Amino acid sequence: MKELAHEVHELKSNNKVVFAGKIDSARNLTAGEVVTFDKSKGDYSDGRFKVSKSGLYAFSMFCKSEDSKFQLQVRYGARSLMLVDKDSSDNTVVLRLKSGGAVVVEAQTESTVDSCDFNGIVLVAF
Repeated sequence: MKELAHEVHELKSNNKVVFAGKIDSARNLTAGEVVTFDKSKGDYSDGRFKVSKSGLYAFSMFCKSEDSKFQLQVRYGARSLMLVDKDSSDNTVVLRLKSGGAVVVEAQTESTVDSCDFNGIVLVAF
């Protein structure tokens, strides 16, 4: 996490909007629950990343669970951005977002994850 904090600091010093969230111990999630992370850096709180600048964003998520199935969806408002589940445990997406909205990770089914990393950065601000 120390390396991640350093990378976030470096990217922020270049006027980039960046955030990172990490679950590092087993977590049971109910269907519809907005995921909050054990550790987070950047403009990320209460399970919501606030989009402060319009621009082209890259998001990536990797989760794992040894014994249980999980299905997590990344959303921007009502729009689904990506899905991560037991069969496809990592995903990356690049897309354009407008300022003022929020990106959330939400459990789609009863889920258990042992660990999860969720990261985002604005590539180009408009």
